[in-house]
Amino acid sequence: MKLLWCLLFLSFGLQAQVMHRSSDDNLTLLLAQQRKAQIKKVEYKLFFELEKRAETYQGKAILDIELNRLDLPLSVDFLGKKITQLKLNDQELKKYPTRKGSFDIPQKLLTQKMSLEVNYENEYSKM
Repeated sequence: MKLLWCLLFLSFGLQAQVMHRSSDDNLTLLLAQQRKAQIKKVEYKLFFELEKRAETYQGKAILDIELNRLDLPLSVDFLGKKITQLKLNDQELKKYPTRKGSFDIPQKLLTQKMSLEVNYENEYSKM
């Protein structure tokens, strides 16, 4: 019985630990589950500036986010060419952790409800 209790305790303890995204941007199942638990609600507004015969386009994504948890950074997936400006609640963020395919909003900047604006440049897909 003691062995079973110890295994259950260890199992729950391991699941409760906070996972951090590594620099290779490997989104594991545990990280995805952690983010799902962190985010209560998210709404997206997308805007694009498209020009004929251009190699790239400009975009803006506005995410209105409600969080359940404020105790860890918020990992945001991004696969564009370059972020030109990042704003959190109308304040520009100059420094934030980035990696291939995602970036983080530091935990100290998170609020229960927030607006994230991502201005970016991306290349058109070539087929």
